[in-house]
Amino acid sequence: MERLKPPVAKRSRCSDSNTELVSINGCFFEDEFREQFKAAWKSGAPMCTSNTVLKNDPFQLAVLQNFLQEEPEAAHSTKQLEEEFCTLEWKRKQMDLYEFYQTNDLCSLQRDYLRAFYTVLKEQMMPLVEELTGIKLTHVSASCSMYNAGDYLLVHDDLLSDRRIAYVFYLSPWDRHREWQESDGGALELFRADQNSLPVFPVTERIFPRNNQLVLFRVCEKSFHQVGEVTSFVYPRLTINGWFHGPSNEKGGTSGNGSTASHSSIIIDTHYFGPRTMSDGEPNLASWINDVYLVDEVKQNVQKKVEMFSEVSLEQFFLRPRFDALLDDLRQGGDLQWSIKGPAHLRKYEVLNFKSLPAGSPLAALYDLFTSRAMFRLLFEYTELDLYGKKAKAPKCAIELQRWERGCYTVLGDSSTYADSTLDLTFYLNAQDNVGVITYLVPEGDQQQQQQQPNSKPVDDQPSSSSAVPLPSPYGECFDEDPVLLTLLPKDNVLNVVYHAIHIYATIAFIVIIIVIGVPMWWKTTEVYRVSLPYDKIQTLNDEPIKTTFRVGLYCKSAERLETLAFELRKKFEQNFAFELDLRELLLDPETVAAAKTPAKLESELLKRYPTSLGEFLLIEWNKLDDDILVTSERTAFISESATSLKTYQVLSSWILQEYKLKAILGSRDVQQTSKGRQLRLNSAPLQPHYEVLITVLNPRPDLQKVHWNVRAAAENYIARFLDEMSMITNFTIKTQWIYQVGIDGIGTHPKQVQDDSKLGRHYALGEDSLPHIITSLEKKLGTQITDNPCIHFVVYVPPCSQAPLKIYRKDGQRATPQSGNVEAFTSAKWGGIVFASPSEATCLRYMEDESFSEVYLHAQDIMPVLLYQLRKIFDLENNAPLLDTALVPCNRIEPRLWEVDTFLRTNTIYLVHSATTTLQSLIQLLGGIEYIVINDEVGEAIHKAYRKVLEAKSQLLEGDLEQAALLAREAYTSAERAFFDPSLLALLYFPNEQKYAIYIPLFLPIMIPVVFSFNTIMKYFRKRKTTSGESLLKSKSE
Repeated sequence: MERLKPPVAKRSRCSDSNTELVSINGCFFEDEFREQFKAAWKSGAPMCTSNTVLKNDPFQLAVLQNFLQEEPEAAHSTKQLEEEFCTLEWKRKQMDLYEFYQTNDLCSLQRDYLRAFYTVLKEQMMPLVEELTGIKLTHVSASCSMYNAGDYLLVHDDLLSDRRIAYVFYLSPWDRHREWQESDGGALELFRADQNSLPVFPVTERIFPRNNQLVLFRVCEKSFHQVGEVTSFVYPRLTINGWFHGPSNEKGGTSGNGSTASHSSIIIDTHYFGPRTMSDGEPNLASWINDVYLVDEVKQNVQKKVEMFSEVSLEQFFLRPRFDALLDDLRQGGDLQWSIKGPAHLRKYEVLNFKSLPAGSPLAALYDLFTSRAMFRLLFEYTELDLYGKKAKAPKCAIELQRWERGCYTVLGDSSTYADSTLDLTFYLNAQDNVGVITYLVPEGDQQQQQQQPNSKPVDDQPSSSSAVPLPSPYGECFDEDPVLLTLLPKDNVLNVVYHAIHIYATIAFIVIIIVIGVPMWWKTTEVYRVSLPYDKIQTLNDEPIKTTFRVGLYCKSAERLETLAFELRKKFEQNFAFELDLRELLLDPETVAAAKTPAKLESELLKRYPTSLGEFLLIEWNKLDDDILVTSERTAFISESATSLKTYQVLSSWILQEYKLKAILGSRDVQQTSKGRQLRLNSAPLQPHYEVLITVLNPRPDLQKVHWNVRAAAENYIARFLDEMSMITNFTIKTQWIYQVGIDGIGTHPKQVQDDSKLGRHYALGEDSLPHIITSLEKKLGTQITDNPCIHFVVYVPPCSQAPLKIYRKDGQRATPQSGNVEAFTSAKWGGIVFASPSEATCLRYMEDESFSEVYLHAQDIMPVLLYQLRKIFDLENNAPLLDTALVPCNRIEPRLWEVDTFLRTNTIYLVHSATTTLQSLIQLLGGIEYIVINDEVGEAIHKAYRKVLEAKSQLLEGDLEQAALLAREAYTSAERAFFDPSLLALLYFPNEQKYAIYIPLFLPIMIPVVFSFNTIMKYFRKRKTTSGESLLKSKSE
């Protein structure tokens, strides 16, 4: 076993306080002590050393003397703690169960020594206690408590939730008062538990406060204890107390709220029996009771008062000689058998054993009187309750003669002291002021107590078992009027008659009509249909970042070079924000390598053996290169023998993967790395699921020229072949059209003639500033308003010879295209491009000679490369990130390079996944915040589908299946957009909840207020009737 040493004090995570201010006594970390303690704890044997006492009766408890390391005489640490106690903000905790002061949790207090003590508990003591007891612990809670004279805490077991070990650290650093005596009170008093796990009197043992003493005990069903009343007026009882928490012990039998199964089923021990038949005849009421109360007229008055007020007090009820005889019998009854009635966590008072009374004694006669049929008949006449006569159905009674003195109590949760539909008779003998006062409370008070959250922050030593103790009474918060219905003050020779019952069945019938019929009809007619949605799951979509597996094959002639370069590339991709590198080391047999005399041959051999699929890439070493790296039009790149891993990584990240675009898409905060990426990303419009590609040929003067060009064939041979490569992620529809008599209009768009040295002697200039105006003037004439899909425009404008050739000039006055030619063009990344295809010089010369009709011939090889370049710019395929000693093989094909297609698919797949996620989260936030928006089945299905497809697309990206991920991302984006823009979401915006309630509340409010209060009472009635035979009034006795 690893030796546990006294830990070095560390700073608390929740504070900057110096935890070296306090430390645990090193003797508790010694191997001998730990082994001895663990063995004793495990076996249940007692243990005693100079600083430690371990007890196992009535439950496992350890007392650690000199807990903190300090000189006992100086008591420096404990005095510092006591001084900080004086600066704390104390809250008074007061109810029938306890009275004392307490602070907030220790970890929230800004006091150096107290926070240091808390850190020692958490970081040093908790591991030690876990080792010593073998109980798994997870965290610690602590607070400070102060008991002044008269403060106390009654019996409880601490059994709540995940409490495993309770502890109390005592502070009494005052000189000549380090250890408390019995006369000071405030002892920790322990109780034994019976076979039903209920505490029984008397107190088993008392542990008195002592400075620098720590008491630990295991929290269980039998760990009943209390804090005795503090009787010292000089010093307060100061403690730091709390619990070490851990996983719940399933064998402990605790319920979710901390209550035990055994407590609540046996606490009601009041025994009822029917009226007794006396062997010597019924007692003569006239010999006992004042004659006034036996007169029929008085009986009727008593009955009316009970009917009206449910209570009556009958003063001088017994004849004086009878009452005096009862008092004498009590005062002189040295042989009377009294016993303490428990259990201790509910009540403590003494009851007389009637069976021990000698026959004929006054007290025995009193017992016979109250249990006789004659008394039942008299009470029937007083109340007209079914206690006597033909309607009486087995009436029963219970009787106790209680003796109350200092220290006796009952708590509010003692359900044996009240019952529903009962008649209470209370008769005081030897009454004393404020001793044995009985208070009747409204039922809701009790209900509020039982409903208090069991997981709320407990007070110091607050009991946990709901059957054992009630929580503080919240009456003042629940009722505008005083919750006390009736208080019976002690007074000799007065019979108090109190009847309490809940007239419940008429109320139930009324409530059934309102609740079962009225409310559902109102709810149904005003409900908003909303499909269930995975709100929480969608909100957590960003918790798992979008990661893509990038498969790379690497070939080097040298095995050492191959291993080194592969290792360095893997290291560089370890911290990549978006890509997981899956690198394969490629091998060829020596004969094949020797036969490969050219890079193309070597590339061919490798592709035969290791064919690449969508999203993959090969790095091939070739020793004779002008540059370090040469990227081909295939999914390959050649690297020289001198190419470093850094250079290779730069090519992969900047060209092949184009990470700067992903950082812009995902919103990276690294400005230096993403500013360019954001700029490039904004130059191209976000990808859409469908595009219309419209090629328009403009002939402004069909009266002067006829343009010859098969634009449809050119579109199919060039544009269609180019776009087919990208159709996996989006759809394209290609259209062509001819428009006549439409020229260039707008501010500053009139071409200016410029003299030159050509055969024509002039050309016409368009300034750069005028180009946006040209787009504006043409857009409304192209007829694209009829489609809902975004349109990419390609306009081929053929100017007449009278305004040809057209040339574009920059703002600095220089030609945009210095080369000579008949084709000029410009591009708008979010709109399309315009090509000025001027007639040939020869055609314009013939026109200038006789101004005859011109035949203009356009050639696809002149115009289509320009349109293809514009497409590359629109879809951001052009690579504008130059790298030193790195080159691209010129693209001599109509289609994009294969790796460019892969990059386009990969980038836009990630964009679609991210965009769908953002759309779903925005929609969920909107729908969750506005409850009256209709969510129909179509919208719900679209949201569910988008959520599923986002998860599937992210999974496929991580697996490296780019083709499947692109299809799934496209579906996710389409479904999310369809749900977000569904018009049904606006169906009930004109009728929000505020209007609905404003209309119906005036109708329902007058009848619902009594229904709500009655329903509250009914629920309490049936719950109590099910568990404890039912109660309607809460009665408590207090000293």
